[in-house]
Amino acid sequence: MKLNIRKCTKATVFYQSEIAEIDTDDFKNHEDNPFEGETEEEFLEYLKNFDFDSTYGLSEESIEEIRKIFEPTLEEYYNTTSDWEESWMESGEIEPTARKTGGFIPNCSTE
Repeated sequence: MKLNIRKCTKATVFYQSEIAEIDTDDFKNHEDNPFEGETEEEFLEYLKNFDFDSTYGLSEESIEEIRKIFEPTLEEYYNTTSDWEESWMESGEIEPTARKTGGFIPNCSTE
């Protein structure tokens, strides 16, 4: 009996953007949506809804710094496979059109 068998591993990967140094006072000058808060938490909430297409009133320095967050180059900084592995084996059929399962349709699993 010939089988198509693969090993699968489940992992969590953490990525980060380049660190941006932001002067929150400059965002109080934003023409369309000025920052009105005082705390770090309030500024993070403000950024969650920030429209990067509208930067009127911000300094060029602030625009370049905020670009690091909204147009990031992400770098992996932690991967759970370095500490533990959750893996299993599957047998099944090769099917290139099965994109969500990596080109494979599993029939049987050790999971």
